Amino acid sequence: MKYFFLFLGILFVLFAIVQLNDPDPFIWFLIYMSTAAICFLAFRNIFFPLGTMLFALLAFIWAIILFPPSISDWWQLEEESKSLQMKMPGIEEARESMGLIICAISLFVIWLRGRKVKKTT
Repeated sequence: MKYFFLFLGILFVLFAIVQLNDPDPFIWFLIYMSTAAICFLAFRNIFFPLGTMLFALLAFIWAIILFPPSISDWWQLEEESKSLQMKMPGIEEARESMGLIICAISLFVIWLRGRKVKKTT
């Protein structure tokens, strides 16, 4: 599990770097780098369960807010655009919601591991 957290940390750093060309790079860069920092701390077996869970909940709630009303419509727009550019309205928000869901799931896994480690020590 330890090396899985290292992998996630590296992945979130890459996510953050990609965000630098986004129209609103700072907020997404901070979100992904914060998630990466939590992953790297988990790799070092350092856990902050309460903060991690709060961050995971915030990411999940924000993802729900940004989530497209119709997944099939969003998927169809993705297929029609066939590019990584944000040509259609709503595509960026849908992609951002997916990134937040990935963050929330990763943070939830770290939270679960952190609770287990705290109980055994």
